[in-house]
Amino acid sequence: MTKRRRMRRRMRRRRRRRRRRRRRRTKRRRTRRRMRRRGMRRRRRRRRRTRTRRRMRRRGMRRRRRRTKRRRMRRRMRRRGMRRRREEEGGEEEEEE
Repeated sequence: MTKRRRMRRRMRRRRRRRRRRRRRRTKRRRTRRRMRRRGMRRRRRRRRRTRTRRRMRRRGMRRRRRRTKRRRMRRRMRRRGMRRRREEEGGEEEEEE
């Protein structure tokens, strides 16, 4: 039993170390490459907002929030349009009767 326990401990240590190293390296490389290709540096200089950009890097949730806001606005516009159509149709029917 002692040999098995030792082997398990070694495997656990190896797995944890490998996973942590890989995740940190890949994240840093990907973000830098994307920024260079898309040319985000030029856009940043025009806007001149530093605090929001730093938050974007750490969280990475700003893009998703923007998409959801746009979707919500579109849904609201659609709902308003449907209500107007229903009211118009209902009003016309009442007038005809």
